[in-house]
Amino acid sequence: MEQKDIQIVLVHDLIVSSITPLLDQKLRPDKVYLCYTDDQEELTKKIKKFLCRKKVDTILYSLGHAHAFEHIQEKFLELAMLLEERAAEVAINLTGGTRLMSLAAQSIFHNTRFTLFYALPSDELIHIDQPGNRDRHPLQDHIRLRDFFALHDYEVMSLKRSFKISHESRALTKELIQKMDLYAHSIGKLNYVADQCDRYHEFESQERIQEKHQAIFELFYEHGFLQINQSLRPEFSSQEAIEFCRGLWLEEYLYLTLKEVDNEINLQDVAISIELIDKNETKNELDGAFLYNNQLFIIEAKTANLDGKGSDILYKLDTLKGYAGINTHPILVTFRELRSYDKRRAKSLGITVVEGKELRQLKSIIKKLCEL
Repeated sequence: MEQKDIQIVLVHDLIVSSITPLLDQKLRPDKVYLCYTDDQEELTKKIKKFLCRKKVDTILYSLGHAHAFEHIQEKFLELAMLLEERAAEVAINLTGGTRLMSLAAQSIFHNTRFTLFYALPSDELIHIDQPGNRDRHPLQDHIRLRDFFALHDYEVMSLKRSFKISHESRALTKELIQKMDLYAHSIGKLNYVADQCDRYHEFESQERIQEKHQAIFELFYEHGFLQINQSLRPEFSSQEAIEFCRGLWLEEYLYLTLKEVDNEINLQDVAISIELIDKNETKNELDGAFLYNNQLFIIEAKTANLDGKGSDILYKLDTLKGYAGINTHPILVTFRELRSYDKRRAKSLGITVVEGKELRQLKSIIKKLCEL
C-alpha cells in the first residue's frame, strides 16, 4: 500500500495494531484522526499523547455513544465530507474499533475514493475496498518495549539490553541446569544464605554448611563465587558474588537463552532487569521481557523455594498481564517445581510455567510460544 497523507484510525483496546501502521516509515501519515466513542476517551487521549511524542499530528474525533449506530454513521459521514476533496490522500485503518464502529465506517466509506485496509497479525494488509487485493507489506516493527509499556500507562525507569557474563558463570550455570537433580534440593539453602548476608551486610555467613547441601556450595566454590572457611561457613568475596548466588545466575541463563532466540527468529525487542512504575506510582520489576510480532512476553525467573509464595508471583504476573494488554503472555521460569495448586492456578490464568528439568528446553519453549 502506498503512503497516504492522512490516516483515520478506529480506537480499540488493541492499541498496537492501530499504532504500528502509523510508525512505519513507508506508511507514516502527516496527520491522524483518532475516531472514538465516549467510553474510549481516556484511552484515546493516552494514544494521542504517545503519538505526539512521536511527532505525529493527531486530531481527536468523537463519535458519541458506543451503541448509537446511526449517530456514529452520521459522524463518519461528516468526516467523509470534511476530507472529500483529499479522499485520494486518505487511508482508513479498520483493524481496531468496535464492531459497530467498523460496520458504520465501512457503510460510509465503501465505494469511495478513500482507501480502506485491515492489518493482519502476519503484517499482511488487506484492501477492504478492493476484494482479493492482498498487499503484502511487512510492517516495520517500530514498537519497542519502552513504547509498549508507555501505551499501557507504565514508565520504564531502567532496563538492560546487555549482560556481561564471565566464562566461570556460564560454566556453573550449565552444570546447574544439566545436573539439577543433584542440586535442586539445596538451591533454596544457597539462596537463603546469600540473602541473609545481603540483608545484614555481611560477607561471611553464620550458617554452617550441612552435609546434605555440601555439593552445591562446593560447586560455587570451585567456580570462584564463594569460599568455605575452616568452620564450614561460606564466605562471599563481594556483593556481586552474593547477588549471583541469590539467583542472578538464573537471570543470566535467561538472558543467554533470549539472545539465542533473538538470533534465530529476530525478536522485535528484548531486555532484562526491567524496572517499571505505573500511573499510580506503583513500582514493579521484571526479570525479562521481549516483543515478537507486537506481542509482549513478560518473564519472572525464580530459584528460591516458592512454597507459600507461588500465588504471590502468579498474582504479580496476572496483574501485569491485565494492565499491559490482552496480547501479553506471562512466563514463570523456576528452578524448583511449583505445588500442584499453583500449577493449576497458573494454567487458569494463562501463565506458562517452565519448571525444573524443563529449563533445559527453555529456548524451544519460548520459540514455540512465539509461533502460537
